[in-house]
Amino acid sequence: MGPLHLGIRLAAVAGAGFLAMRTAAANQQKESLGSVLYKDYLLLMGGRAETQPDVEAGYADSTTTYELPPLASSLFGITTYDGLSDTIIAGHERTHPDYTIFYLHGGGYWSDPALLYYPFFNRIARAFNAHIVMPVYPKAPTHSAPEMHDMVFARYQYLINERGIDPQSIVVMGDSAGGGLALSLLQMLRDRNAPMPRAGLLISPWLDISNSNDEMDAIQPSDPMLNREFLRIQGTYVAGERDTKDPLVSPIYGDLSGLAPITVVSATHDILHADVRRLGTLAKEQELPITVHTFPGLFHCFPCVPIPESDQALGIFLAAVRA
Repeated sequence: MGPLHLGIRLAAVAGAGFLAMRTAAANQQKESLGSVLYKDYLLLMGGRAETQPDVEAGYADSTTTYELPPLASSLFGITTYDGLSDTIIAGHERTHPDYTIFYLHGGGYWSDPALLYYPFFNRIARAFNAHIVMPVYPKAPTHSAPEMHDMVFARYQYLINERGIDPQSIVVMGDSAGGGLALSLLQMLRDRNAPMPRAGLLISPWLDISNSNDEMDAIQPSDPMLNREFLRIQGTYVAGERDTKDPLVSPIYGDLSGLAPITVVSATHDILHADVRRLGTLAKEQELPITVHTFPGLFHCFPCVPIPESDQALGIFLAAVRA
């Protein structure tokens, strides 16, 4: 056997051994192999964020006009919505959708949508038979919460007033920062006597940008993505002149009554799960239509990744919307 063939065989044996090891880990942790491998990937790529955001780069990025990536259009058929350059639509080929999902993306309020959203949107569009409409709201540190909320509120109103979409066919959905923004939007709709959507769906929501919940510390070593101090600093720029516990930016401190039914999916290896648990406790104490589903061992925003647990989460959301 020559050196090349020996190298190939050794690589194959090593690869099979690695997969066997990770499969055993998945079985022990009661997770899918895909989940375990994705967490391996996150750690390989550098793990959780550092403790200090790059503010100078943040200012540069947040003054740049969003442009839809060519791959989003060519591979996933995503385009701008009604000629609005700051709003996109997925699933537009569905001529008779059951729902319009008004999606608010994550990224710490500092980042434009990541590429992973575009295949995710196609999955949602198929599962729900829906159009996905996503406003790309202004970003910190250049912009602060009031500008973000004004833009998101205006786009929601556009669906109803300009497109004539029945609010009861609209679902407000968001992940991470977008999940917090979605809950704030529901509170804003109630306070402004605007039509409520059919439901709210929150994925790993950032509910308190002050990050003052010390239960985060116990979760931090298991979180492969997020850093408590990093997010806390980002949150101060999002709040701007407001207190970081203002309900506009930290909706867990706001009035949670009188909202559309809300379903939350969260994971135990996510520091933001600490505040999701608080939300679940508040919902029980106040007998609110807020339901929390917890996935042990999973990571921040796992439903956005094509793993088996993601399909389970989407099934939970679909059942909630159809109820």
